[in-house]
Amino acid sequence: MNATPRTTLPAGTPAAGAARIGTAPAIRAFTLIELLLAMTIFAVVLSAISGVFYGAMRLRTRTAAAIEEALPAQRALAILRQDLAGIVLPRGTIHSNLTAVAGSGDGAVQDTDMAIYTSNAALSDRVPWGEVQRIAYGLRSPTNLSGTFGKDLVRLVTRNHLPPLQDEPEEQRLLAGVQRIEFSFHDGTTWQNAWNATNQEILLPVAVKVLLTLAEDPARRNAGGSPAASREPLQLVVPILVSGTNAASASDSTGGGQP
Repeated sequence: MNATPRTTLPAGTPAAGAARIGTAPAIRAFTLIELLLAMTIFAVVLSAISGVFYGAMRLRTRTAAAIEEALPAQRALAILRQDLAGIVLPRGTIHSNLTAVAGSGDGAVQDTDMAIYTSNAALSDRVPWGEVQRIAYGLRSPTNLSGTFGKDLVRLVTRNHLPPLQDEPEEQRLLAGVQRIEFSFHDGTTWQNAWNATNQEILLPVAVKVLLTLAEDPARRNAGGSPAASREPLQLVVPILVSGTNAASASDSTGGGQP
């Protein structure tokens, strides 16, 4: 048998296996400083994102609370707008002259605060009255004093205009927490604080303006929030699209009291 010849390497030359091990690339890991720096950057970014998220959540909560708080007032103003838009010309026996005095209506409800005849009553088979109803507005102390503030804006409705006896009006509570309600009337030139059709050349004003001021919430004041009394009053201006004169009213009254 022939023996495989052995190759003799020169002195100082490394073996083939040793050469392969020595030339392999070294594996480099992250240092502790790099890990700490990456964690710090991640914490800063996460804090910024969390701040934006919680800020948006607080804004959403405040917006929802403001909308929920404004809904009852907007509903009350919508009812006031509907009543004033359907005002009936004060003529004849049933439709007495419009007499309205601007005021806060403190204490018991007084018809002199604001009383009108309007034609926005709902008709149905179960209601024997017509669409014309007498509406009076005013403020009175809330019946439930626990946890309440301000006064209640109430609406007194009378639909039977010729009762055999004194008829008690139906009371409807429109809004709670009201500090003041004011009515002003435009005669075509200026705004007046009171209106009496018997002393006016025209029976109805050109427009009616309502200023509704909400009372201050003690809970919000104690919590450090903005007081409700510092807000601007809610304003509603309703144009009156019907008109008439006192001469026409007297003629109608003399001719049989037809509206």
